Amino acid sequence: MASAYGMELRRDDGSWFASPDYTPLNLVQVIDQSFPRNNAVNINVQTNVPNAQQCLVFVRSVTQTGCCIYKVNNGANGFKVINLTSTYGSSQFSSISFRFYVFSDFVAFAPNYGIFFYRNGKMIYCGNCLPLQIKWYAANATNPGKSAAVMPGYATLNANAGPPGPGGGATLILLMGWVGQSNGISQSVYLEVNRNSNTPIITPPNAKGVLYIETALYDQYYRQSLGL
Repeated sequence: MASAYGMELRRDDGSWFASPDYTPLNLVQVIDQSFPRNNAVNINVQTNVPNAQQCLVFVRSVTQTGCCIYKVNNGANGFKVINLTSTYGSSQFSSISFRFYVFSDFVAFAPNYGIFFYRNGKMIYCGNCLPLQIKWYAANATNPGKSAAVMPGYATLNANAGPPGPGGGATLILLMGWVGQSNGISQSVYLEVNRNSNTPIITPPNAKGVLYIETALYDQYYRQSLGL
Protein backbone atom coordinates (compact mmCIF):
# COMPACT_ATOMS: atom_id res chain seq x y z
CA MET A 1 0.00 0.00 0.00
CA ALA A 2 1.36 3.43 -0.90
CA SER A 3 1.95 6.01 1.79
CA ALA A 4 -0.27 9.03 2.42
CA TYR A 5 2.67 11.38 2.00
CA GLY A 6 5.48 12.08 -0.42
CA MET A 7 5.51 11.13 -4.09
CA GLU A 8 3.87 8.20 -5.82
CA LEU A 9 4.44 6.90 -9.36
CA ARG A 10 1.88 4.86 -11.25
CA ARG A 11 1.97 2.83 -14.46
CA ASP A 12 -0.20 3.65 -17.48
CA ASP A 13 -2.89 1.28 -16.20
CA GLY A 14 -3.04 3.09 -12.84
CA SER A 15 -1.26 0.39 -10.82
CA TRP A 16 1.45 1.35 -8.31
CA PHE A 17 5.01 1.54 -9.57
CA ALA A 18 6.94 3.29 -6.80
CA SER A 19 6.46 5.27 -3.60
CA PRO A 20 8.56 5.81 -0.46
CA ASP A 21 6.95 2.66 0.99
CA TYR A 22 7.34 0.51 -2.11
CA THR A 23 10.02 0.41 -4.77
CA PRO A 24 10.98 -2.20 -7.37
CA LEU A 25 14.40 -3.82 -7.33
CA ASN A 26 16.94 -1.87 -9.40
CA LEU A 27 19.67 -2.96 -11.76
CA VAL A 28 22.83 -2.43 -9.70
CA GLN A 29 25.48 -4.32 -11.68
CA VAL A 30 26.17 -5.96 -15.04
CA ILE A 31 28.91 -8.61 -15.10
CA ASP A 32 30.48 -10.07 -18.25
CA GLN A 33 32.62 -13.13 -17.62
CA SER A 34 33.89 -16.28 -19.35
CA PHE A 35 34.25 -19.68 -17.72
CA PRO A 36 35.75 -23.06 -18.60
CA ARG A 37 33.28 -25.45 -20.20
CA ASN A 38 32.71 -28.03 -17.48
CA ASN A 39 30.04 -30.46 -16.33
CA ALA A 40 30.48 -29.47 -12.69
CA VAL A 41 32.30 -26.47 -11.24
CA ASN A 42 32.43 -24.44 -8.05
CA ILE A 43 33.15 -20.86 -9.10
CA ASN A 44 32.20 -17.69 -7.23
CA VAL A 45 31.50 -14.43 -9.07
CA GLN A 46 31.67 -11.34 -6.85
CA THR A 47 28.79 -8.83 -6.84
CA ASN A 48 28.45 -5.36 -5.33
CA VAL A 49 25.35 -6.33 -3.31
CA PRO A 50 25.83 -6.33 0.49
CA ASN A 51 24.83 -9.58 2.19
CA ALA A 52 21.99 -7.82 4.03
CA GLN A 53 20.31 -6.65 0.80
CA GLN A 54 17.90 -8.49 -1.46
CA CYS A 55 19.45 -9.87 -4.63
CA LEU A 56 18.12 -11.42 -7.85
CA VAL A 57 20.40 -12.39 -10.73
CA PHE A 58 19.42 -13.17 -14.31
CA VAL A 59 21.83 -14.53 -16.92
CA ARG A 60 22.14 -14.34 -20.70
CA SER A 61 24.38 -16.68 -22.65
CA VAL A 62 26.77 -14.79 -24.91
CA THR A 63 28.08 -18.10 -26.25
CA GLN A 64 24.79 -19.19 -27.81
CA THR A 65 24.94 -22.84 -26.73
CA GLY A 66 26.10 -22.13 -23.18
CA CYS A 67 24.10 -23.00 -20.09
CA CYS A 68 24.94 -22.34 -16.45
CA ILE A 69 23.39 -23.21 -13.10
CA TYR A 70 24.05 -21.09 -10.02
CA LYS A 71 22.81 -19.90 -6.67
CA VAL A 72 23.36 -16.58 -4.89
CA ASN A 73 25.11 -16.89 -1.51
CA ASN A 74 26.35 -14.55 1.18
CA GLY A 75 30.04 -13.86 0.63
CA ALA A 76 32.81 -13.99 3.21
CA ASN A 77 33.74 -10.36 2.46
CA GLY A 78 30.25 -9.05 3.20
CA PHE A 79 28.93 -9.04 -0.38
CA LYS A 80 26.81 -11.54 -2.30
CA VAL A 81 28.49 -14.01 -4.65
CA ILE A 82 27.07 -15.89 -7.63
CA ASN A 83 28.10 -19.51 -7.02
CA LEU A 84 28.21 -21.39 -10.32
CA THR A 85 27.83 -25.17 -10.10
CA SER A 86 27.67 -25.95 -13.83
CA THR A 87 28.99 -24.14 -16.92
CA TYR A 88 28.16 -26.31 -19.88
CA GLY A 89 28.18 -25.73 -23.61
CA SER A 90 28.91 -27.13 -27.03
CA SER A 91 32.15 -29.11 -27.34
CA GLN A 92 33.30 -26.69 -30.04
CA PHE A 93 34.00 -24.14 -27.28
CA SER A 94 36.70 -24.54 -24.61
CA SER A 95 35.12 -21.69 -22.64
CA ILE A 96 31.70 -20.08 -22.57
CA SER A 97 30.68 -16.49 -21.84
CA PHE A 98 27.74 -15.07 -19.90
CA ARG A 99 26.30 -11.69 -18.96
CA PHE A 100 24.79 -11.43 -15.47
CA TYR A 101 22.16 -8.80 -14.61
CA VAL A 102 22.20 -8.12 -10.86
CA PHE A 103 19.19 -6.47 -9.18
CA SER A 104 18.86 -5.27 -5.58
CA ASP A 105 16.98 -2.88 -3.31
CA PHE A 106 19.46 0.00 -3.27
CA VAL A 107 20.69 2.71 -5.63
CA ALA A 108 24.09 1.92 -7.15
CA PHE A 109 24.61 5.39 -8.65
CA ALA A 110 22.80 8.66 -7.91
CA PRO A 111 22.97 11.48 -10.48
CA ASN A 112 23.30 15.13 -9.46
CA TYR A 113 19.63 15.89 -10.10
CA GLY A 114 16.31 14.15 -10.70
CA ILE A 115 13.68 12.29 -8.65
CA PHE A 116 14.87 10.56 -5.47
CA PHE A 117 13.01 8.35 -2.99
CA TYR A 118 14.32 7.95 0.56
CA ARG A 119 13.25 5.66 3.39
CA ASN A 120 14.63 6.31 6.88
CA GLY A 121 17.32 8.52 5.37
CA LYS A 122 18.42 5.89 2.82
CA MET A 123 18.00 6.43 -0.92
CA ILE A 124 16.01 3.51 -2.31
CA TYR A 125 15.13 4.69 -5.82
CA CYS A 126 15.89 7.50 -8.25
CA GLY A 127 14.80 8.47 -11.73
CA ASN A 128 18.07 7.16 -13.16
CA CYS A 129 17.41 3.58 -12.01
CA LEU A 130 16.50 0.71 -14.34
CA PRO A 131 13.81 -1.23 -12.43
CA LEU A 132 13.37 -4.98 -12.58
CA GLN A 133 10.62 -6.02 -14.99
CA ILE A 134 10.07 -9.77 -14.66
CA LYS A 135 8.19 -11.84 -17.21
CA TRP A 136 7.08 -15.48 -17.24
CA TYR A 137 7.84 -17.89 -20.09
CA ALA A 138 5.68 -21.01 -20.01
CA ALA A 139 7.23 -24.25 -21.23
CA ASN A 140 6.25 -25.02 -24.84
CA ALA A 141 5.04 -21.44 -25.37
CA THR A 142 6.05 -19.46 -28.43
CA ASN A 143 9.61 -18.21 -28.09
CA PRO A 144 9.54 -14.47 -27.26
CA GLY A 145 12.16 -13.96 -29.97
CA LYS A 146 13.81 -11.08 -28.10
CA SER A 147 17.12 -10.88 -26.28
CA ALA A 148 16.43 -12.44 -22.88
CA ALA A 149 18.10 -13.36 -19.61
CA VAL A 150 16.67 -16.07 -17.36
CA MET A 151 16.75 -17.11 -13.75
CA PRO A 152 18.29 -20.48 -14.63
CA GLY A 153 17.27 -23.87 -13.40
CA TYR A 154 16.14 -27.35 -14.36
CA ALA A 155 13.84 -27.58 -17.39
CA THR A 156 13.59 -31.19 -18.60
CA LEU A 157 15.36 -34.56 -18.51
CA ASN A 158 16.32 -36.72 -21.48
CA ALA A 159 17.45 -40.34 -21.11
CA ASN A 160 19.17 -41.93 -24.09
CA ALA A 161 20.03 -45.63 -24.35
CA GLY A 162 23.71 -46.37 -24.77
CA PRO A 163 25.83 -49.50 -25.26
CA PRO A 164 25.53 -52.17 -22.51
CA GLY A 165 27.77 -51.65 -19.49
CA PRO A 166 29.06 -53.98 -16.76
CA GLY A 167 25.94 -53.47 -14.65
CA GLY A 168 23.42 -53.88 -17.46
CA GLY A 169 21.98 -51.40 -19.93
CA ALA A 170 23.86 -48.12 -20.11
CA THR A 171 21.92 -44.87 -20.09
CA LEU A 172 23.08 -41.34 -20.77
CA ILE A 173 20.95 -38.95 -18.71
CA LEU A 174 20.91 -35.34 -19.87
CA LEU A 175 19.63 -32.66 -17.51
CA MET A 176 18.43 -29.69 -19.55
CA GLY A 177 18.43 -26.13 -18.20
CA TRP A 178 16.87 -22.86 -19.32
CA VAL A 179 19.02 -20.55 -21.45
CA GLY A 180 18.46 -16.88 -22.21
CA GLN A 181 20.14 -15.64 -25.38
CA SER A 182 20.02 -12.92 -28.00
CA ASN A 183 17.13 -14.50 -29.91
CA GLY A 184 14.95 -15.62 -27.00
CA ILE A 185 14.77 -18.59 -24.64
CA SER A 186 15.85 -22.17 -25.21
CA GLN A 187 17.04 -25.26 -23.34
CA SER A 188 20.52 -26.73 -23.23
CA VAL A 189 22.33 -29.52 -21.40
CA TYR A 190 23.85 -28.51 -18.07
CA LEU A 191 24.68 -31.96 -16.69
CA GLU A 192 25.46 -35.36 -18.22
CA VAL A 193 25.16 -38.53 -16.13
CA ASN A 194 26.36 -41.90 -17.46
CA ARG A 195 24.49 -44.72 -15.75
CA ASN A 196 25.36 -48.42 -16.10
CA SER A 197 22.48 -50.07 -14.28
CA ASN A 198 18.99 -51.43 -14.88
CA THR A 199 17.77 -50.20 -11.49
CA PRO A 200 14.71 -47.95 -11.93
CA ILE A 201 15.27 -44.28 -11.22
CA ILE A 202 12.89 -41.54 -10.16
CA THR A 203 12.91 -38.67 -12.64
CA PRO A 204 11.67 -35.15 -11.84
CA PRO A 205 8.73 -33.70 -13.77
CA ASN A 206 9.37 -31.11 -16.45
CA ALA A 207 9.46 -27.50 -15.27
CA LYS A 208 6.36 -25.44 -16.07
CA GLY A 209 8.37 -22.44 -17.20
CA VAL A 210 10.98 -19.89 -16.23
CA LEU A 211 11.22 -16.28 -15.04
CA TYR A 212 13.03 -13.98 -17.46
CA ILE A 213 13.72 -10.39 -18.42
CA GLU A 214 13.97 -8.77 -21.82
CA THR A 215 17.49 -7.34 -21.92
CA ALA A 216 17.48 -4.79 -24.77
CA LEU A 217 16.67 -1.84 -22.48
CA TYR A 218 19.20 -2.87 -19.83
CA ASP A 219 21.92 -3.51 -22.42
CA GLN A 220 21.39 -0.10 -24.00
CA TYR A 221 21.22 2.04 -20.85
CA TYR A 222 23.03 0.22 -18.01
CA ARG A 223 26.21 2.28 -18.36
CA GLN A 224 24.29 5.53 -18.05
CA SER A 225 22.18 4.19 -15.18
CA LEU A 226 25.20 2.90 -13.24
CA GLY A 227 27.42 5.92 -13.92
CA LEU A 228 30.00 3.93 -15.91
